[in-house]
Amino acid sequence: MSEITKLLSNTVTISTSNDANGSVFSAKLVRVLALSPLLITLHDTVANSQIGSVVMSGNSVMHIKKNSTDILVANDAANCLAVSVAFTH
Repeated sequence: MSEITKLLSNTVTISTSNDANGSVFSAKLVRVLALSPLLITLHDTVANSQIGSVVMSGNSVMHIKKNSTDILVANDAANCLAVSVAFTH
């Protein structure tokens, strides 16, 4: 079964600090591309706490579901791209 991905924003780099790019245009579903091994951390900006983190291998893609106010942070901004998406099967 094929997957259809609908792009909802422009691609941004995820920075190494809590900034506006980490919200990925207030996305609720984010497609993350890791060009090299990365540690991705999800932060709850409302509760001012860390939700969790995941390690991505290089040249891999992951979809991360989050609240629109949550922020993604990467340990290597130059190698982490993200875009807000919607998808169906």
